[in-house]
Amino acid sequence: MKRSVRLSVLLILSVACVAPLACSSPQKGSIILSVSTDMQVPKDFDIISIYVATGSDVKFDYLGRIQPDGSVPLPATLAIVEPDDPTSQVHIRITAFQDTNPGAKARVVRDVLTTVPHERTVLLSLPLSFLDDGSGVGTLPAQYVPVGSGLSSGTAPEGPTQFDPTDPSNIQTPLCDFTQGLTSVYGQCMGALLDSSTLPAYGEAEAGTQAQDGGTCFDVTACFAGATLVSDVSSCSFPLAEGASASNLNLALATSTTGACIASIDECLVPLVEDPNAGWTLSGGTVTLAPGACTKAQQAGVQLFQATSGACPAMALTALVCEPTNPNSGGSLPEGGDATVSDAGDASDATVEAEAESGDASVDSTTEADGPAPPPYLQYYAAPILLPGLGGGLDIYGGVVGNGSEGWNPQDPSAFQPPVETPGRTITLAQANAILGPPTGDGGAFYGVTGVSWGEYSQISVLYSDASLVTNLDLCAAAAADGGVMAGGYAGALTFASADKSTVYSVRLDGTPIHALTNDGGTDTPVILYWGTDAGAALDTTVNELYEALRATLDPSWPQLPDCESSAVDGGIGAACKVGNNGTNGGYLFFQPLHLSIYVSTTVGTDTQNSAPGVIDMANPAAGSAGMVPQPDAGED
Repeated sequence: MKRSVRLSVLLILSVACVAPLACSSPQKGSIILSVSTDMQVPKDFDIISIYVATGSDVKFDYLGRIQPDGSVPLPATLAIVEPDDPTSQVHIRITAFQDTNPGAKARVVRDVLTTVPHERTVLLSLPLSFLDDGSGVGTLPAQYVPVGSGLSSGTAPEGPTQFDPTDPSNIQTPLCDFTQGLTSVYGQCMGALLDSSTLPAYGEAEAGTQAQDGGTCFDVTACFAGATLVSDVSSCSFPLAEGASASNLNLALATSTTGACIASIDECLVPLVEDPNAGWTLSGGTVTLAPGACTKAQQAGVQLFQATSGACPAMALTALVCEPTNPNSGGSLPEGGDATVSDAGDASDATVEAEAESGDASVDSTTEADGPAPPPYLQYYAAPILLPGLGGGLDIYGGVVGNGSEGWNPQDPSAFQPPVETPGRTITLAQANAILGPPTGDGGAFYGVTGVSWGEYSQISVLYSDASLVTNLDLCAAAAADGGVMAGGYAGALTFASADKSTVYSVRLDGTPIHALTNDGGTDTPVILYWGTDAGAALDTTVNELYEALRATLDPSWPQLPDCESSAVDGGIGAACKVGNNGTNGGYLFFQPLHLSIYVSTTVGTDTQNSAPGVIDMANPAAGSAGMVPQPDAGED
């Protein structure tokens, strides 16, 4: 059996939220670290070190052994809370060791100096490439060698360690001097300093390096059957073989020990990707090796092989190399305990705490057969928003079976049947965590009600009571640089129709005003919210139209109201509708009997900014909330 292996660590650092209505909560920036290799594990390296520090303050220091089945008992959770200064530089060092006799020898070292981006979850891919073999030199001291089945007699427990991989007496970086800020990247010395704002956002379709062809790893043995030697690489280029093309050419570096060993050619092969910096390119019938690949191919004991049979397409940069595994193993990897790195203030105050696994862990670290599983909450960004209290995969009124699930299946969205709500039912924070995974942020506080959130923009947030009952569900747009909102946040929509079904309203969290669509699909009119005092009558008309459509859709038995801003429903406290205008701090439409609030981020911007919903809030009175009540400084129109 073949399978691909990738190690992944989610590093989450909190930063303050500057957008006033991004679910009204501080938001955490985060880095998802994805580590992969083109070598064969655990044959070519079987011990891995993960080291994270801010200045001289060590945040995380871990040593673990890669097991014979490819498993790595990495900690299930690693949370790093950023100190007050968001510009604090983070040093990440990954070191791969090969357990030999005697000792465990360093083979590859990869360094990154960066900061955590503000209010973004990004992906940092760190391949441990054969082109960087020799970037680390040194022997792991015997007292730190993890216990396991390696050649040396390791006795140290896996997990947190006192080993310092940055100490030159332990590990040296001879190829690229890290004391000069350099690190080896695909065999070339590059600056270790990385601007995290250039990293791609981490999302459902972004899991770092990926298996090729939609899920199949690159099988070196099969792809290089019948491979032939490239006899001359002295110029770093050679003519394309007759009958070959860029689509069916593959190249591999051959040694006697490293990579997938193929008996027919009596060599072990590490494939090269089609990439100008990491492998090779083809232009005008000439194959040119990348600088690092050329340097490696010209080393003593290294040869270059080519496969032109077309058995496999050219290996892509994002492809994962297949690894042999035990046929009786599903390739899943055991989880360890949780590690939390917290800051009481400055970086010098940081401590590391080991915790037992629990539902309230804030960060995820996994290793899986086909790459790191995306956090569970990501699949629910497109779930429909329905009243009362459904969205983001949650139903705060209990759901069909009372476990808090909305019942929406992202793999079969058309089969969704909204549940019939049971008044008085609630869900707990633990149930929400079980569906969405560990929260990634603080959901803020309203009148003493605290909350948690999921996603880089708090796309899904809940508030909860002292009894851990979920009182409110908030779905959020992405915060734009100008203080408004934009696409990229929660993708589901709240849809409802007028009583005569002639108009369908769609409330979307994508930076656009509420949509009013004719039922034949012919017209899509933006619903502009006129917040100025001179336009109060127009806003009042809009609010009443929205209330009437919500009433007709949710429960037509409710009475029609001549003016929902001055009339109550069923003895409710105050008017059925409230409008709040807080200027640069935003505004809201509060439909009290529906327990629904719609927030905008500003009321003094452009018509689009003033009318684009940033937050949709739904409440469950049975859990102790009557809705997201107006802020104390809210001005009501």
